[in-house]
Amino acid sequence: MSERMTAKPEKMLKKDRTHQRYYIEENGKKIRVPGVTTICGINAKPALIGWANKMGLDGIDTRSYVDSRANMGTCAHDMVEAFLLGKEPYLDEFSKVEIESAESSLLSFHESMKGVEYKLIGLEIQLVSKHLRCGGTIDIYWEYNGKKRLTDLKTSKTIYPDQWTQVAAYWGIMLDNGLEVDEVSILNIPRAEDEEFLHPVMAKEKLQLHLERFRHSRAIYDLNKSLGINQWRS
Repeated sequence: MSERMTAKPEKMLKKDRTHQRYYIEENGKKIRVPGVTTICGINAKPALIGWANKMGLDGIDTRSYVDSRANMGTCAHDMVEAFLLGKEPYLDEFSKVEIESAESSLLSFHESMKGVEYKLIGLEIQLVSKHLRCGGTIDIYWEYNGKKRLTDLKTSKTIYPDQWTQVAAYWGIMLDNGLEVDEVSILNIPRAEDEEFLHPVMAKEKLQLHLERFRHSRAIYDLNKSLGINQWRS
């Protein structure tokens, strides 16, 4: 057995968790623009309101619950990315419980990849669009069974409509940057038994509608900013 085969994979570096800022250039000036997630944040989320109410009635501290699930999701996200890069994930900042949960998530991802031919093009690609006047970070850009696919990685209970609006904006940003995209998908990997593994591809016709929804959200975001309704958070 060769030394290369027995050697451990290189360890992925610790990630900078600071909030990303995006800029475009106009008339020789550098202008800061909001991120896709910030813009999508203005949309009402009725499912979240109902969930928070139920949690409160059950006596569960939603903040602690959300923080715990978020850490599990971040850990799982890092594990999947490390797997695609052929590296060992950096796990020093996570607890034993969070790591064990993320390992279960990674297992479901491994199962889904059986029989799939893929080639990674890029991970966490940061792009801006002058046309949409926003920025975004592309989770996964890869060739998936022969087609160039944009995939947004989620760790949620399920996939929600707002998430499709978000990924449609990423699609628009990629097209504005001249990147070829044949398919757009959301990869949702579960963190616990009450969540489900999903990896659907959305039809281009619906993606266009979600992109149009994002454009309207972008306009409302600007109106809100002019009225002082929302603070600059991008």
